[in-house]
Amino acid sequence: FGFYTIDGTFFNLGWSAGDGARRLMVVKVGSAPTFIPQNQVDYEANTEFGKGQMVAPGEYIVYDHSSFSFWLTGLQPGTHYFFRMFEYNGSGTTTEYLTSAYLSGSGWTSKTPTIQATDASFTNITTNSLTMQWTNGDGLRRLVVAREGAPVNANPQDNEPYSGANTQFGNGSETGPGNYAVYRSSSNAFYGTGMLEC
Repeated sequence: FGFYTIDGTFFNLGWSAGDGARRLMVVKVGSAPTFIPQNQVDYEANTEFGKGQMVAPGEYIVYDHSSFSFWLTGLQPGTHYFFRMFEYNGSGTTTEYLTSAYLSGSGWTSKTPTIQATDASFTNITTNSLTMQWTNGDGLRRLVVAREGAPVNANPQDNEPYSGANTQFGNGSETGPGNYAVYRSSSNAFYGTGMLEC
């Protein structure tokens, strides 16, 4: 069980599946869920926290599927979420859950950073590429946005993952027209290509 992406309002969760055809996940804020599913019962899931079926006080079904990862949205920044996942087979009156063992875990959403990255520098500059380095602030991750020929004029928006960042200029997600995400990760440097005059 792990987190591919952690943000202020969402997680991208993944796991190694057991031998069930499908999996059911329940989530609760602040402490571990107590819910145990009942055989012969289907539950209503929604990947936006709080929109799925509430099966115990503060405990919501967020996932009911056969795959190995999903995006959990509708979360609050700086908040501790707890998970339980159950393997199962069947549907309706034939549903059988594995309840003697289950997958559990927890994670914190990120909070708004208070210290910005500083001391940006550029090396290995060629006609269409460069290496950018900086001193990290206190955020878990960093987003670098580039614009050709003029300063960046479209800041990123909260709750937008910009998951399509691409070090090839012009191929990444846009924060606004002509403003491309060229880096989105946790280190303090990247090598970008396709640069003209950014």
